[in-house]
Amino acid sequence: MCIRDRVYILLLFAAVIPHFFLISQISFLSLTVSELNNTIYITYMKYTADHINLHAYYELIK
Repeated sequence: MCIRDRVYILLLFAAVIPHFFLISQISFLSLTVSELNNTIYITYMKYTADHINLHAYYELIK
């Protein structure tokens, strides 16, 4: 997977996030890209967390 593909995936993910938050009040959303079979895994959980902890967790995932 090249850099251009990753940029497209991140743009798509950035467009999808607000809809998930608005429709189902999802507090956590994770994006994982598999290098082996070029699969995108989007994981979401419904639980409440403040914005600071959520942002720190996203920094750890990157």
